[in-house]
Amino acid sequence: MTLKSAAVMLACMLFIRVFSQHNDPKIVVPHVNPALRFTENNGQWKDNILLKATLDGGALYVEKNALAFDFYDKEKFRSLHKAGAYRQKYKDLNINCHAYRIFFDGCNMVNSAEKM
Repeated sequence: MTLKSAAVMLACMLFIRVFSQHNDPKIVVPHVNPALRFTENNGQWKDNILLKATLDGGALYVEKNALAFDFYDKEKFRSLHKAGAYRQKYKDLNINCHAYRIFFDGCNMVNSAEKM
């Protein structure tokens, strides 16, 4: 495991650990998968994104000098996907989403992703 990979994994674990310590039942915490699979950006996303990993209820984007986390209400999304809108289970069809970006100021900029 390279130093970059270790730093990314450590940042992910710290972020999820900090934000998973709550008592509010309205907050949805994504399931942590120890085997994240990163997809290389081959032009399908904006140029600043190098890699993307799908999380349970969100996504992690690795950028040149940042990590971006994008989370959504997975339970409502799955319910709507399983005909919840048709059965009128929800009056509000909007899905709550939150995004966080962690910048690494003064870091060495990464210009490409290398396969391991």
